[in-house]
Amino acid sequence: MTTTKTISPQLDVINISNTTIDLESIPLFLAACRATKKLKVAACTFQGLRNHHTNQLRAPPVYGHGNDGPYVPQIVHFKDIIGLSVLSQLEFLARCPDVQEIRWQSTIRPKAGMKVYRWLDGGGDRKSMNHPLPTMEDFRRFIQSGTWMHLRSLVVRGIFDQYKHRILVFIPDEGFAHILETIPAQQLVKLECRGTAFGPLGLHALKRHCESLEKLVVKWSSNFTSALVQEALESFPNVTCLRVDRLAYEDIERGGPWVCLGLKALLVPFDMGVAIDLEDKQRRHRLVFDRISTLVRLVRLAINYDGTECSPRLQFTTSYGLGALSTLTNLSFLDVFESCQRLEMADVLWMVKKWPKLRTVEGDLHPDNHEDHMLQKYLHDHIGTTETQQ
Repeated sequence: MTTTKTISPQLDVINISNTTIDLESIPLFLAACRATKKLKVAACTFQGLRNHHTNQLRAPPVYGHGNDGPYVPQIVHFKDIIGLSVLSQLEFLARCPDVQEIRWQSTIRPKAGMKVYRWLDGGGDRKSMNHPLPTMEDFRRFIQSGTWMHLRSLVVRGIFDQYKHRILVFIPDEGFAHILETIPAQQLVKLECRGTAFGPLGLHALKRHCESLEKLVVKWSSNFTSALVQEALESFPNVTCLRVDRLAYEDIERGGPWVCLGLKALLVPFDMGVAIDLEDKQRRHRLVFDRISTLVRLVRLAINYDGTECSPRLQFTTSYGLGALSTLTNLSFLDVFESCQRLEMADVLWMVKKWPKLRTVEGDLHPDNHEDHMLQKYLHDHIGTTETQQ
């Protein structure tokens, strides 16, 4: 870690990446943390801390000025940190009373079919790690009412275990609920969870922020079921971006109207379920299209699938009720990757006419290469950008 011995109290950003922070550098690192508004630590190794654990990173109990004060960053990004346990990172974050944005993650790009593993207090995964994961007792001890009084944005990714090719979830559903309940109500604006255990408890606590929440992303979480996705659509009127793993027709049918009418980005694969006949299939599509048609401010619509699911997909054809989406006059981006579309030229003509702002379409439009090429070429000539699947 290269730095100077004098830390300016006026620093706006400290960006530390691809470096090693040894024991000698820790005091300078901590001094910097007490003098910057934005702290970004990525792909760094904390060396020699195994026997010191969190003692080296603890702030003094009495807050004053200079090096006697708390960590003052308003924005903290932790990514791919080695040698500093998740528990130590949690304790550090808990000592940032002014923080408004936390991005706490490791680089995760799960391969198709990769399982997301959940840990339990005292479970095997937790014991097998060199540094312990936080327990619920740790969350309650470090994160209390008033700990993050100004937090508005929380982005969390699980830990990718490259040796066992799995994701170790370090915040349980109950942990998310606890964190969200300690933040002042109607304050959180953004929540992103990838490879976590976020589920019903977390969603219930998130409703304390139903008026303030603008962006919700929950990916690779088996706890966040389709029914919870439908519940979220019914609960957050000011959300402008929603990205989730799956929404099933059955849950849409059982649920109520969507209240997030200001949505600008909806990224969700629709599971249409098994229809008994053509009439039933058309009825299912009409209901889903009717729901989407209420999102008149929509700019981005993505129903892309990961290629591992075999559930029936939403078909963007006029014969199945696409005409209901004539209300989406602001739509500029459509992604139908891996959705097994069988569009005809009439469907493409309809899109060009009814969606005047459409500029990008991604994914194959027809299983036949020749037909797909013709449709893609027409779109490219009339709207700009198209991308086929590789």
